[in-house]
Amino acid sequence: MAALGLTGGAVNVAAAEELGSNELLRRMEYLDRGLVAVKVGSGVYLSWRFLGDESEATTFRVYRDDIAVADVADSTNYSDTVGTPTSSYSVAAVVDGVEGERSAELTPRS
Repeated sequence: MAALGLTGGAVNVAAAEELGSNELLRRMEYLDRGLVAVKVGSGVYLSWRFLGDESEATTFRVYRDDIAVADVADSTNYSDTVGTPTSSYSVAAVVDGVEGERSAELTPRS
Protein backbone atom coordinates (compact mmCIF):
# COMPACT_ATOMS: atom_id res chain seq x y z
CA MET A 1 0.00 0.00 0.00
CA ALA A 2 1.38 3.41 -0.93
CA ALA A 3 1.79 6.18 1.57
CA LEU A 4 0.58 9.60 0.59
CA GLY A 5 3.27 12.25 0.82
CA LEU A 6 2.16 15.78 1.53
CA THR A 7 4.03 18.60 -0.15
CA GLY A 8 2.83 22.17 0.01
CA GLY A 9 -0.68 21.17 1.06
CA ALA A 10 -1.27 18.84 -1.92
CA VAL A 11 -1.09 15.05 -2.12
CA ASN A 12 2.07 13.73 -3.78
CA VAL A 13 1.30 13.11 -7.48
CA ALA A 14 3.08 9.75 -7.70
CA ALA A 15 1.25 8.45 -4.63
CA ALA A 16 -2.10 9.68 -5.94
CA GLU A 17 -1.52 7.98 -9.30
CA GLU A 18 -0.51 4.74 -7.59
CA LEU A 19 -3.81 4.79 -5.72
CA GLY A 20 -5.68 5.31 -9.00
CA SER A 21 -6.66 8.91 -8.47
CA ASN A 22 -6.32 11.66 -11.07
CA GLU A 23 -7.23 14.39 -8.59
CA LEU A 24 -4.96 16.10 -6.15
CA LEU A 25 -6.50 16.90 -2.81
CA ARG A 26 -6.12 20.43 -1.52
CA ARG A 27 -7.20 21.64 1.87
CA MET A 28 -7.87 25.30 2.35
CA GLU A 29 -9.13 27.14 5.36
CA TYR A 30 -12.33 29.14 4.99
CA LEU A 31 -11.66 32.84 4.61
CA ASP A 32 -14.29 35.44 3.94
CA ARG A 33 -13.75 38.32 1.52
CA GLY A 34 -11.93 40.29 4.25
CA LEU A 35 -13.27 43.62 3.08
CA VAL A 36 -11.67 46.66 4.72
CA ALA A 37 -12.83 50.26 4.20
CA VAL A 38 -10.81 53.22 5.46
CA LYS A 39 -11.72 56.91 5.31
CA VAL A 40 -8.96 58.81 3.52
CA GLY A 41 -8.65 62.47 2.54
CA SER A 42 -10.05 61.85 -0.94
CA GLY A 43 -12.96 59.55 -0.01
CA VAL A 44 -12.89 55.89 1.06
CA TYR A 45 -10.22 53.29 0.22
CA LEU A 46 -11.45 49.68 -0.04
CA SER A 47 -9.39 46.49 -0.07
CA TRP A 48 -10.44 42.81 -0.09
CA ARG A 49 -9.12 39.27 -0.56
CA PHE A 50 -8.76 37.34 -3.79
CA LEU A 51 -9.66 33.84 -2.61
CA GLY A 52 -7.57 30.79 -3.46
CA ASP A 53 -10.31 29.04 -5.43
CA GLU A 54 -11.12 32.01 -7.68
CA SER A 55 -9.99 32.13 -11.29
CA GLU A 56 -7.98 34.93 -12.87
CA ALA A 57 -11.14 35.83 -14.81
CA THR A 58 -12.86 36.91 -11.58
CA THR A 59 -13.93 40.54 -11.38
CA PHE A 60 -15.40 42.31 -8.38
CA ARG A 61 -18.51 44.45 -8.04
CA VAL A 62 -18.28 47.17 -5.39
CA TYR A 63 -21.48 48.33 -3.68
CA ARG A 64 -21.97 51.57 -1.76
CA ASP A 65 -25.24 51.85 0.14
CA ASP A 66 -26.60 48.82 -1.82
CA ILE A 67 -25.92 50.44 -5.21
CA ALA A 68 -23.26 49.05 -7.55
CA VAL A 69 -20.66 51.79 -8.03
CA ALA A 70 -17.79 49.95 -9.76
CA ASP A 71 -16.65 46.74 -11.41
CA VAL A 72 -12.97 46.06 -10.71
CA ALA A 73 -11.12 43.62 -12.97
CA ASP A 74 -7.44 44.22 -12.33
CA SER A 75 -7.01 44.52 -8.57
CA THR A 76 -8.54 43.87 -5.17
CA ASN A 77 -8.86 47.48 -4.10
CA TYR A 78 -10.85 50.53 -5.06
CA SER A 79 -10.83 54.22 -4.14
CA ASP A 80 -14.31 55.69 -3.86
CA THR A 81 -13.83 59.44 -4.23
CA VAL A 82 -17.42 60.22 -3.24
CA GLY A 83 -17.59 57.84 -0.27
CA THR A 84 -18.29 59.27 3.18
CA PRO A 85 -17.76 58.02 6.74
CA THR A 86 -21.42 56.95 6.83
CA SER A 87 -21.34 55.04 3.52
CA SER A 88 -21.90 51.28 3.73
CA TYR A 89 -19.83 48.96 1.49
CA SER A 90 -19.86 45.37 0.26
CA VAL A 91 -18.12 43.49 -2.55
CA ALA A 92 -19.16 40.50 -4.68
CA ALA A 93 -17.10 38.32 -7.01
CA VAL A 94 -18.39 38.09 -10.59
CA VAL A 95 -17.42 35.14 -12.80
CA ASP A 96 -18.70 34.79 -16.37
CA GLY A 97 -21.30 37.46 -15.67
CA VAL A 98 -22.70 35.65 -12.63
CA GLU A 99 -22.46 37.54 -9.37
CA GLY A 100 -21.62 35.56 -6.25
CA GLU A 101 -22.54 36.23 -2.66
CA ARG A 102 -21.85 39.73 -1.37
CA SER A 103 -19.47 40.27 1.50
CA ALA A 104 -20.77 41.52 4.81
CA GLU A 105 -21.51 45.25 4.73
CA LEU A 106 -19.33 47.62 6.66
CA THR A 107 -18.71 51.32 7.15
CA PRO A 108 -15.28 52.95 6.83
CA ARG A 109 -12.82 53.14 9.69
CA SER A 110 -11.51 56.60 10.47
